Amino acid sequence: MEEDIVGMIDESMKMKEGEIIKGIVVKVTSGDILVDVGLKSEGIIPTSEFKRTAIPEQGDEVFVLLEKIEDDEGMVVLSKHKADIMHIWNTIQECYETGECVEGKIVKTVKGGFQVDLGGINAFLPGSQVDFQPVNPDDFIGTTHEVKILKLSEGRRNIVVSRRAILEEDMDKKREETWKKIEKGVVLEGKVKNITDYGAFIDLGGVDGLLHIGDITWGRLSHVSDVLHIGDVINVLILDCNREQQRIALSMKRLTPHPWENIGEKFEVGGVVKGKVVSITEYGAFVELEPGIEGLVHISEFSWTQKVRKPSDFLSLGDMVEVKILNIDEEQQRMSLSIRALMENPWEGARERHPVGSVVKGVVRKFTNYGAFVELEDGIEGLLHIKDISWTKRISHPSDELRTGQDIDCKVLSIDEETHRLSVGLKQMREDPLKKFVEEHAIGDIIPNARITRVLDKGLVVDVGVDGFVPYSQIQNPPKELQREYSIGDKVTVRLIEINEEKRRLVFSQTEYEPVVEESECVDSEEKDNS
Repeated sequence: MEEDIVGMIDESMKMKEGEIIKGIVVKVTSGDILVDVGLKSEGIIPTSEFKRTAIPEQGDEVFVLLEKIEDDEGMVVLSKHKADIMHIWNTIQECYETGECVEGKIVKTVKGGFQVDLGGINAFLPGSQVDFQPVNPDDFIGTTHEVKILKLSEGRRNIVVSRRAILEEDMDKKREETWKKIEKGVVLEGKVKNITDYGAFIDLGGVDGLLHIGDITWGRLSHVSDVLHIGDVINVLILDCNREQQRIALSMKRLTPHPWENIGEKFEVGGVVKGKVVSITEYGAFVELEPGIEGLVHISEFSWTQKVRKPSDFLSLGDMVEVKILNIDEEQQRMSLSIRALMENPWEGARERHPVGSVVKGVVRKFTNYGAFVELEDGIEGLLHIKDISWTKRISHPSDELRTGQDIDCKVLSIDEETHRLSVGLKQMREDPLKKFVEEHAIGDIIPNARITRVLDKGLVVDVGVDGFVPYSQIQNPPKELQREYSIGDKVTVRLIEINEEKRRLVFSQTEYEPVVEESECVDSEEKDNS
């Protein structure tokens, strides 16, 4: 007995207050637990201190904090809660020093972040350290996560932790594994992470690659979101990669054959197909026959009869149209299409309906500086050149003699069904007054009452049923300035001295003799007249 007492005294001498020691549960009541730690008396610990662990049973070993070897009443003072806190703090400090992570439960939001319970010790988790992206706080309250200790102040018991640091470490490992797989030509699975106007960023496993909008599909794409959505899991082909610059170019469309491969097996010249209008330009419309295969309907191939000035007046984006294939250029990947080729061509048989020399009725539709276009029937117009409007009048612009919408009778001068060109004449509806004059007159004839229509420096222009010219040298007693002696409307008697049907020229003289008229004088006078 004496030896046991001495042993207990020796053992108690080894124990120090403030240390964690091991004890044996000797009794469990509804409110207290009696623990023997080898001192002269047992310590009593309230069961409330075991709220983080199960209530021990008699004979179980427990670790407790020795607060006092003997209090005023001679009792040993023990604490299970403080032992747990000290143990947790030691663990936290060790993890901080080694860089290991600890487990914590997010219990509530505080200013700038969250309060995290590290097993009885509170820590601060900044909002920026929760995830890579801003989060909804309500989604994290009550959740448990592994965190890394960023800052520890033992004196103030101030602890700052980060969940993001753990995610970054995991991401670095994942990224390293992913880069081992990445090389040109490899097909990988990825998740759509972000969508922009020019493409989508694909997460390949910690490493992002760019899937350009032009590499999503062979067909036209207005916006990436028409095909992809954030979170979509897709397969992509690596087109190019540069780890140093952290750039990866991806493609979806190249996982499928190019639509122009074996184009001849799918489409042929002369074939009739349906397509969708996907683009409209000033010169026509592009029609998609299938994704990646488009053809151009030039504005000239819209209609035989309608004068289409703006393609958008004839077609709209999204319209489904039936077209005929005119040409396929497999090398250039171009296709020419036609809408009007499926309509009746008004030019077929036009030569039989409007033979050269026939008189036709038409409507003046528009003017140019060189003539007027006359519509003979839907889809067929003829050019009435300004020189074919009148035999005698000098016309500056066709609108001087015609008006749009005017009905006229004219004669077909030429027609070409292949080039869709037809010319008509208005003056040809009447007899050529020059031809008639030549038939009725000869050189030397006297023409009375020739009316002056123009007075020029080089001579007089007279009307004898057709225009003729009296050179200055052929005027009787000519004054220095003809304008002082002659006026428009005056009538004179002249003699015919030259006829040139090819140049449509008549030359007259006022003198009683018939000298030879120099060619240069006539030419100069006509040039002056034309000016």
